[in-house]
Amino acid sequence: MQNATIQINAMSGMGDIFCDIHIAVIIANAFKKEDCNTDLKFYWGPHPVDNKKIFDDSFFDNFNSVETIDKPITESNYGDQKHIGFSGKSGMHHYDVFTNSVSSVVNKEFAREAHVSATKCKAGNIRPKNIIKFSTTILDKVKAFIQRIPEDHCFMHIRRRDRTGGLCQFPNIEEKLHEYINNNLSNQNIHLGSDDLGLVERISSSRDNVYHYDFSSLKTYKCNVQAERFEDVLAEMISVKYCNKIYLHNDYHWVSNFLYYGFTHGNQKPVEKIKF
Repeated sequence: MQNATIQINAMSGMGDIFCDIHIAVIIANAFKKEDCNTDLKFYWGPHPVDNKKIFDDSFFDNFNSVETIDKPITESNYGDQKHIGFSGKSGMHHYDVFTNSVSSVVNKEFAREAHVSATKCKAGNIRPKNIIKFSTTILDKVKAFIQRIPEDHCFMHIRRRDRTGGLCQFPNIEEKLHEYINNNLSNQNIHLGSDDLGLVERISSSRDNVYHYDFSSLKTYKCNVQAERFEDVLAEMISVKYCNKIYLHNDYHWVSNFLYYGFTHGNQKPVEKIKF
């Protein structure tokens, strides 16, 4: 019997998690063509996540089983299955694949082709072949938020540098954002999103044309703490598909994967980098 196991260590931001899930679906379907059974295992960290409350039933059809595990698999072998990659050592950030299939279709070349990211798709109109659907619970949250903001709006995403990643490119970014909006977007409706939730709240509370998703008591967005408001963070990510343009600023050289869903769902949107 040919078997495979995909592990997703979801100790990261929502965009990375969604891209890893999307890759897992691509890999599982490739294994299925080879009559290889594939199980998906999530490690969600210390915060409980109910998979049934997140995904539509159709999602589970991609796998023979989907379950949450209490700790990541860090060994090079899982039962009779060998770890074949692809994000570093087993149990690290992103996803792992284990299999006992001798003629595995999933190799390094396949992994490169199957990889999805906001950086990879930003330049072109790339649409996913496999659609991941979400539960009514999540979609109701998306609908409730979208109904609170004008239909004609853009999404502005600000990705700050993590505390361990050195100094932010613009430590006075709040002042810079106000100036940028005054000069370029003063008459446009803006859905403002960021890992810096305090920044979002301060700017949106001082401007009538800036809207934000209400995370209530969640004031930080660091390494899986989003699981405390997992459903809301996911709902905001999905809501980006309803905007008509995306503006982005990133303290890193790559594009945040939080934007991948918005890039690949809904109408094709122009993307503009914010220049201060």
